[in-house]
Amino acid sequence: MNISIQQAASALQAYEQWHATIADNMSAANVPGFKRSTFSLKGEPTGPVDSSEASSENTSLKNYLMPKGNVTSTHSAGLLKHTGQPTDIAIGGEGYFELELEDAWRSDAGPENTRAFTRDGEFKVNEQGELVNNQGFKVRGTGGTIQFNEETGNNFDIAPDGTISVNGVDTGEALRAVDIGDTNKLRFI
Repeated sequence: MNISIQQAASALQAYEQWHATIADNMSAANVPGFKRSTFSLKGEPTGPVDSSEASSENTSLKNYLMPKGNVTSTHSAGLLKHTGQPTDIAIGGEGYFELELEDAWRSDAGPENTRAFTRDGEFKVNEQGELVNNQGFKVRGTGGTIQFNEETGNNFDIAPDGTISVNGVDTGEALRAVDIGDTNKLRFI
């Protein structure tokens, strides 16, 4: 086994990850709610490897390091910017808004993957009276997707705690900040 070739291939793969991370960060830098990714490189032990030639009778086991890249996302709160829009919401601290994915965006993993999470709180009310994000995904609250009727129009308020009121009356519905847990398991879509 030629360990040098494997180390070089592993280093090239890590180098490719590094470039992809930089490209992703640059391309999405102006997207509201975007969280940058960071790249780190470490040497991962291979364990004992036979370093002798096949024709040699002297077999020796050596430990080697393989370069391995690791990409992690930053999930800290970003800068808050007041827009003056009643449907633009920000989360100061931990948590994500929960979105309901359309069929075309769902993962092949099955129907349980119907949710997405975002820190981008740039929402609007669509023609059906649903609170949606810029891509048209429905925003979920404590009781499911958030819907306003025609009489409500845009005469609603969202309090700092996420409580939604219409014409000054609490609807019993609220936005919520979902705690993801291990954010490194998130997959960007």
